[in-house]
Amino acid sequence: MVITEQMLVKKINQKILLKEIVANSPISRAKLSEITGLNKSTVSSQINSLIEKNLIFEIGQGQSSGGRKPVMLVFNKNAGYSIGIDIGVNYTNGLLTDLKGNIVLDDYRLLENPSPEIVKDLLFSMIKHFIEQMPESPYGLIGICLGVPGLVNREQQIIFTPNFDWDYDMN
Repeated sequence: MVITEQMLVKKINQKILLKEIVANSPISRAKLSEITGLNKSTVSSQINSLIEKNLIFEIGQGQSSGGRKPVMLVFNKNAGYSIGIDIGVNYTNGLLTDLKGNIVLDDYRLLENPSPEIVKDLLFSMIKHFIEQMPESPYGLIGICLGVPGLVNREQQIIFTPNFDWDYDMN
């Protein structure tokens, strides 16, 4: 049980540090220790783990306020990518983004006939296009989000869309 608790504490500490790096980069280990209240050895070991996971990297030395110059850390926004696709009344709008939400690629297409088969084929086509154009990264594609106006049931199935005359019978 102790090992499980230690692993949980390490994950929590990494999450805290990663959040601060994303929000305040470039930032030094000493500043992270100051902001988070974590001791310097904890910060150092968890930063090393995040570097090994390719989630952050060092970019060189920062300005010194006395003593040796700090090594600055930044979030690796290119460690992975995500796809988001919005299905509108007569269009689809898809985005490929880095981990900070910056748009890497977008694809807007008009829907002349928004039948379920056409929309499904278009979605697969867009996703395939984004994956083919996605830059190489340690984690690749980490998620896909699909936005459809309407109602979804507890099983995550679309049961009503006000803009489309689709058959929702999943049997």
